[in-house]
Amino acid sequence: MFSKQNHNLGKLEKEIMEIIWKCEKATVRRVLEQIQKKRGAAYTTIMTIMSRLHAKGLLNRRQDDGGAYLY
Repeated sequence: MFSKQNHNLGKLEKEIMEIIWKCEKATVRRVLEQIQKKRGAAYTTIMTIMSRLHAKGLLNRRQDDGGAYLY
């Protein structure tokens, strides 16, 4: 399990992780909707950062029935 401590994350990475911790599971679209309540962001930006967090081992993901990644 990922610890909320001991990771040097950027501001947007932290925002994304906080949203996922709160939701427990989320798609890129759901995270984007939450971030856009505070500021502008592109879908591709959020998708790239979430993919990088997955590559770092900080997020798990699987595809849902529609083909979207669920983190």
